[in-house]
Amino acid sequence: MKLKRIFSLVLGTALALSLVACGSNDNPAADNSKPGAVQPPSNYVDCDTLEEAIEMAGIEISIPEVIKGYDDCTFRANKTDGMIEVIFQNDDDEIRFRKGLGNEDISGNYNDFSEKSDVNVDGSTVQMKGSDGKVNLATWSADGYSYSIDSTEAMDKTAMTDLIKTVNNDDNAPIGGDPATWGPDNQPSDNGVQPPSPFQPCDTLDAAEEMAGFDLTLPKAADKLEAIENEMIQAFYGEDGTDMLIRKALGSEDISGDYNEYVQTETVDGVTLKGADGQFSLAMWTDGDYTYSISVGSALSQTDMMALVGGVK
Repeated sequence: MKLKRIFSLVLGTALALSLVACGSNDNPAADNSKPGAVQPPSNYVDCDTLEEAIEMAGIEISIPEVIKGYDDCTFRANKTDGMIEVIFQNDDDEIRFRKGLGNEDISGNYNDFSEKSDVNVDGSTVQMKGSDGKVNLATWSADGYSYSIDSTEAMDKTAMTDLIKTVNNDDNAPIGGDPATWGPDNQPSDNGVQPPSPFQPCDTLDAAEEMAGFDLTLPKAADKLEAIENEMIQAFYGEDGTDMLIRKALGSEDISGDYNEYVQTETVDGVTLKGADGQFSLAMWTDGDYTYSISVGSALSQTDMMALVGGVK
């Protein structure tokens, strides 16, 4: 079985990466009063490891290596229907990933959400459902498979999009190290079996710059800073970046993590602005060897967004 290791850039404004030991099969009973709650089908079988679930289901799946705060993982497979699911758990909250053959909704979540939208991610039309501008459920199909991500704790669209891109990056091969090593007895070790999170919290901007290997100018002090060694810095404003998220990285790729379809896109002085009705939620640009993005929770006018851009170097 071919394995590869990748990581989701960030579970941007609602989630972040950290070390985690996966493998608990103690699944809390589903509470269907919660927006993201589902009741697992009876023909799902608990598996001790991700590899066992993959072998039983006959299909492979990519998942985030780790999700901060979700310290347990449950692996399940449905051999009859060719489906697999991985559940990241934190007390009563969970994030449930499913993949199966076909193009039907396999989420098992049929709650009536007040908000629904279709978003294009990696060429796939993803239906997101939630309320109050947040998302609990994402469903889509691609290349003969159906997918769902279901979270009892609502997250913003950027965070859900980052999760979707991680799943879409599988090329039908699992990630996160050798899945045979994932199980109840698996603990972080020095043998490289369980890799550390690529993002590390930084107490100061100087510390983030030292880790990333380059400088970052911010318009004002950030509430939280994280960095990937020799690669990227991200600055959060508001709780988990709900007010604003600023990123800088080496290269020229889109690092925003926001792949929603905006009705208005403009280019001003080399900066791509995305939004609607003259109000913009996302700015992206490159400068020399670096790429940047600014995502804001409340859309701004072109003038105000460009003023923000001018304060970031």
